[in-house]
Amino acid sequence: MCGKTVTGVIRSIFVIDPTGKIEVAQYNVRSKGNVEKLRHELGI
Repeated sequence: MCGKTVTGVIRSIFVIDPTGKIEVAQYNVRSKGNVEKLRHELGI
């Protein structure tokens, strides 16, 4: 952008348990396929 380096969108996924504790935090994930992969890993 006009010769400047910028950081675009950085996607993250958080899984929060019923008590409000973060169980899983994934950063810099892709928008396609990652939610399905995480659901499969969690058995949902």
